[in-house]
Amino acid sequence: MQKKLFLLVIISVFSILINAQTLIFDKKYVDCIDKWVAISVKEKNEYILGFVYFDEEAGLTLDYSRSAFKISETGEFVLGKNMEETRTKVRLEPNKNLVAIIPENKFEELKISAEPNWLKNYKKNSNTAEYLYSKGFMYNAWGKCDLALSCLEEASKIEKDYNLALIAELAYTYNCLEQYDNVPYIIHSNTKDAYALKELIYAQVHLGQLETAGENCLKYIKNVNNKVYAAENFYNLVVQYYERKDKKNFNYWAKYAKKWAKDTKITSNNEIFLRNIKIMEQEMKNLK
Repeated sequence: MQKKLFLLVIISVFSILINAQTLIFDKKYVDCIDKWVAISVKEKNEYILGFVYFDEEAGLTLDYSRSAFKISETGEFVLGKNMEETRTKVRLEPNKNLVAIIPENKFEELKISAEPNWLKNYKKNSNTAEYLYSKGFMYNAWGKCDLALSCLEEASKIEKDYNLALIAELAYTYNCLEQYDNVPYIIHSNTKDAYALKELIYAQVHLGQLETAGENCLKYIKNVNNKVYAAENFYNLVVQYYERKDKKNFNYWAKYAKKWAKDTKITSNNEIFLRNIKIMEQEMKNLK
């Protein structure tokens, strides 16, 4: 009896090891573009089968079957019923969920090919500036600025007189990658685009060009209709003067930061700005 129990335990452990080695849930959706993935169903030995791809209009998308597959005790992938008749597409917003990439040696068991036939329809415009901009924008949203950069720089080569949206997104990417020197070369301080000017100010602040950044903060509130980034612009400047222990400039720009954090529509960020400035002000008061 004890031998039988021992064998059952060994078989059970062996089965768990097979499953664990077959599917490794260590990838975010954005890391799985043009890949088949498995999504774990909680509290069940079942997995949703899906294919992750990029849709120029919808962004990162998951095409999946609502019919789950299972992994047998011997490690075989067993398809659920009506797998193809229960397919659904869903747009993927940035999240931290982890999925597993389906190993190629399991494609035959799941009756899938490396790429679905319909995928080519979503790649017709893949060499256009519009497609590359959209893909770069998606990568930035998911925090993959290095991947966004290659897309956006390629788009800028195709579209020589690139539009303001592309310029601003490229500037955001340079800032994300701490390549601040590149930003002033593509954005003019006289721009009236709120997003673009915000990125220019951010780069100048981190380049230590605080006087110029301050001038552009004032240009922003004077010339730009959309004031949504006003508080953020001044706040970034205030933080730099705080770190430099420059009490005079800190107090001067803190007034602007607090005003626009209060006057513009209150967001969670504006509330954070106000709270942090209050803390910094207390510390700055103690400076001689």
